[in-house]
Amino acid sequence: MSKLTIDKECRELVRAMNLCRGVSTFYSCCGHGEKVFVIKFKVGTLSDLLPVVLASGGHLGNPVWACFVENDTHKEKDIVFTLTSPSDVKGADAYDQASQIAKNIYSLLSNDEIRTRLGLDWADRGKQLELDFD
Repeated sequence: MSKLTIDKECRELVRAMNLCRGVSTFYSCCGHGEKVFVIKFKVGTLSDLLPVVLASGGHLGNPVWACFVENDTHKEKDIVFTLTSPSDVKGADAYDQASQIAKNIYSLLSNDEIRTRLGLDWADRGKQLELDFD
């Protein structure tokens, strides 16, 4: 079991993203009111991106966050995705939007019809994260 310390403002979104099949977060920072909110993650397959993109890309209403791809500098073959708030959204506004994105993910994953149509399954996560909330 992995033990992580996560900014309290990031926990809800990190938890929701890790419930998505194939999504594995490994870095997050709320920006602490001065920088943008960022979560870095990897996916098993590109289709595993779907809940994150749908929940954060304005498809379910606001907010619209950027999700982009980059190479992992530690392992050339690994692809890293970064979800980030817009450059003008920081602090409480970013935290509120992150909470809304998490709710959008939960909504997608809890709707049987949507999960079936999109081929999503959150029951096969296979790993649990122990989050340090101290």
